[in-house]
Amino acid sequence: MNTIGKLLCFMTLTSALCFSPAVDAQQTMCTAAPAKIAIGMISGIKTDPLSHAHNVLRLVEEYGPSYTDKVGAEHPIFYPHLSNPTGGFIADLHEAIRQVVRQDPTWKSKGELLFALLMVSYFPDYAYPPHDLLSTYRAFLIQLQAKWAAANPAGVANAMQTELLRLVDEGAKILLLPHSQGNLFATSISAAIEQRLSELHISNGLRLLHVAPPAAIGKDRLWVTNEFDLVVAAARLADTGAPPGNTRLTDIVNNGIGHSFIDVYMLKGHQPYQDIRNILDRFIEELSQSANCIAVDSRGSWTVEVGVPVSFPQTLPPVSFDLSSHHYKNGDILEVRSSGSWQYSGYWGNPSTANGATAVFDGPSGFIGPSPISGTDAGTAPEVMPDITLTQCHDNTAIDIAQDFRIADGEWRRVKIPPGATRMLLGVSDCFHGDNIGTVIVEVRTVQ
Repeated sequence: MNTIGKLLCFMTLTSALCFSPAVDAQQTMCTAAPAKIAIGMISGIKTDPLSHAHNVLRLVEEYGPSYTDKVGAEHPIFYPHLSNPTGGFIADLHEAIRQVVRQDPTWKSKGELLFALLMVSYFPDYAYPPHDLLSTYRAFLIQLQAKWAAANPAGVANAMQTELLRLVDEGAKILLLPHSQGNLFATSISAAIEQRLSELHISNGLRLLHVAPPAAIGKDRLWVTNEFDLVVAAARLADTGAPPGNTRLTDIVNNGIGHSFIDVYMLKGHQPYQDIRNILDRFIEELSQSANCIAVDSRGSWTVEVGVPVSFPQTLPPVSFDLSSHHYKNGDILEVRSSGSWQYSGYWGNPSTANGATAVFDGPSGFIGPSPISGTDAGTAPEVMPDITLTQCHDNTAIDIAQDFRIADGEWRRVKIPPGATRMLLGVSDCFHGDNIGTVIVEVRTVQ
């Protein structure tokens, strides 16, 4: 693809230049059309158009025009223009405070106090201005209110939402990556996207990662915040509900406030960047999957592994198949099967090949075994069998999970979603997983 074609792909979803055919994987039994993935970057306060473009280009640098999934299929990636115009630091800050108040009206008095304190620090004479400057300060506040009204954050959010809903209507899957104040826009926008996806009966169409959110985020949402981010720390002191820091970059960068998207959160070689990259990689892989065709890395598992040699390759987290986002509910009867093979025991010098996959239902209370299938339940396929992992491998212990079950290779089997289950974890049956090589494909469908 030439350079002009790539640039067009980055900014629009309508160009035929962007599409690449899926690579046929011989081991797959289910094949999906390429997923069109839109990565939506929403910048924070005092981000002019050039700085926002730099933020987007930083993501382009990481992911480029397409993503190749674990089974070799290529999926086009787009970067829609989601503009958050700036009116300057104070005007943007005032705007952000009012956005937080709209999310939580009980925070109004705290927000007004925070703004007054920040104005005192920004203009030392703000609290007790000299008489000859009083009119100047009043004029400044009038100008500030005018800037805020002109900024029209509701209109900005609506423009972003309209663009993203257009992409959803055209078949795109959305990955939102808001930073700082951008999180305040993302909350309402993501709700609208979820509603549209539900209306279109589209599952697995949205992922959201909050970066340095300055206020409360939805339950079970993922976020990355530098422990030394002074902007978020100030918001937390003001009781905005901002989640705590969960990553660390201690270098004195970005004037020491630790908040910059590029210079802190996307700084290669540091933990915040690695945390964001790990989550985005997982999100993009999940979005690349069809509703019922899941690529399962044989290195992933929920099994507790004890006594593994220090030099043994690291086990990965299992693939998480969210039930509600795929419109499955407790009591539904699913049919599952797997295809493909994987190699194990390479570390021990005697590599062998196996097939099949394993799964376990999971919920807030932990692992849950499948509900028993009765004679009145739909379908005629055999019921899934428990997965029994060996308890001894090379004198090291792998603790078996009693609730997991086997997904047979090439054969449909039924499983009933138990009460309390929110997701199905997918992996392979092995003692130790880090040295495995290969990907298994799991198909999931509802029994009609």
